[in-house]
Amino acid sequence: MEITEEVRAMRSELVALRDQITRITNPTEYLSPKQLAAYLGLSVDVLNDWRRLRRGPPFVQSSSRFVRYRRADVDAWATENLVEM
Repeated sequence: MEITEEVRAMRSELVALRDQITRITNPTEYLSPKQLAAYLGLSVDVLNDWRRLRRGPPFVQSSSRFVRYRRADVDAWATENLVEM
């Protein structure tokens, strides 16, 4: 196994552990699209497009007007989509 593969495997394990610790120690925090847009530095329109196209972080939608994102899901999604140079 190459070093880069080992590092990726270790990162994946660390992310999983971090997510477990976060779920255990922090109550679930939900963000509105406006809060998430500010958190990610995006516009609400981008989030709306991502939801329509089923892209972006997972979300909870109980009606067409009520959409929320769990912060832990957003952080996990961002980590999974990290681009290294």
